[in-house]
Amino acid sequence: MVETTATNVGKWFNKSFDVELICNAVNTSCKDTYYRINKGGWLKGKTVRISSDGSNLIEFYSTGIFGERERIKAEYALLDSRKPRLSDLFKATPKENSVLLEWGAATDSYSGVQKYVIYRNGTKYAETQSQSYEDTSVVPGENYAYKISAFDFAGNESEPSAEIKVSIPSPIKPVKLTIDFEHPKPGENVLPDGEITHVAVRISSNGAPLEKDTLSAEITIGDKKERVFLIRENGNLYKYKLSEPIKPGEGTIAVKISDEAYEGETSIHYSFRQGSASFFSILAQYFWILLVVAILLLFVYILTKRKRKESIQHSRSFPSPPEKMPETEPEKPERDAELQVKKNLKDFLDIYNKYVSGKKGVK
Repeated sequence: MVETTATNVGKWFNKSFDVELICNAVNTSCKDTYYRINKGGWLKGKTVRISSDGSNLIEFYSTGIFGERERIKAEYALLDSRKPRLSDLFKATPKENSVLLEWGAATDSYSGVQKYVIYRNGTKYAETQSQSYEDTSVVPGENYAYKISAFDFAGNESEPSAEIKVSIPSPIKPVKLTIDFEHPKPGENVLPDGEITHVAVRISSNGAPLEKDTLSAEITIGDKKERVFLIRENGNLYKYKLSEPIKPGEGTIAVKISDEAYEGETSIHYSFRQGSASFFSILAQYFWILLVVAILLLFVYILTKRKRKESIQHSRSFPSPPEKMPETEPEKPERDAELQVKKNLKDFLDIYNKYVSGKKGVK
């Protein structure tokens, strides 16, 4: 019995190579070995030269001295002498602590693209099978040069890409800010409305207002933290309306600016209670109501005066009585006008008291 095996088959080579056909005999001796390539003519020999790119089909068999012949076997001899081709797309994006490299897919005629190799500053640095790589071992303020190449499964390396030079930005040191509470004030606060609905702080850098109208910040009230945006109201005054008003009591409020260009923080201990409104605060709150009532009273006064004048003129148009008449009640028009003034004043006071009571009851 004879049996033939082949060497250098089933794997890729990047240059011409030989396939050796080895005959093994049991209870006999090998006589001849035959082969053919890609369905060509049969040849006698034990060495097959492979010089054509691609997958080359080799069929072979051997015979023995007693006329034995084994069944035909088949193997593939793989040759890829061509380099992969890189895509023209290659870019590098510098970040604060890394560089992101990205490129298009390479192509290969036979064996296929196996991997990509990254060169940094002229030296092989890393390899990957994907189409991107992030270099995280860069130093801020330093410069780097990158190139890539592609390898196929036969070991061929493509021409390198164009070199890209990258400068890693130095970290920006945030500007220190001065923060002072405008509302609520430190210590005891008397609030007519009975709750804190917003936080207001004055923020400056070396005494000057900031360029930004919106700042990212963190407000801490007691043990509750909230990520917020402080909005400039005017000058260096920034405000934020709380999602949940703070009820009367005491505690701590802290504001920390976490904007990328600025940093700063401050906190206060507050204590506030609901207080009664002053005369001027009431006047400011109810100005329009008072104005309307004043106009109404002026109108009633003018109307009353006019009716009284008409009543006097009417009484003079009649002859005087021959003798003194007993005193009687005031003329009806005058009496009605006075009653109307009193009624309007009473209605105004009732409306005013209800409005003030309603405002004080809001928590």
